[in-house]
Amino acid sequence: HRVMLENTAEFVEGIKIIRQALGVRRVYIGIESNKADAISRLYKVLRKDSMRLSASSRWRIEYA
Repeated sequence: HRVMLENTAEFVEGIKIIRQALGVRRVYIGIESNKADAISRLYKVLRKDSMRLSASSRWRIEYA
């Protein structure tokens, strides 16, 4: 939670590096529903990077 709030850009960059290393298109991360501040911050950073955050019982990040 704290990493997503204080180092959101670095968190997203790490996701991109891991995604590329593994050769996957989608990344799934779990965020507890009571962490709305982290979800909001992550959403804002992902939008700047043309990525999409899908909400459901899980959060899914898709790359264009």
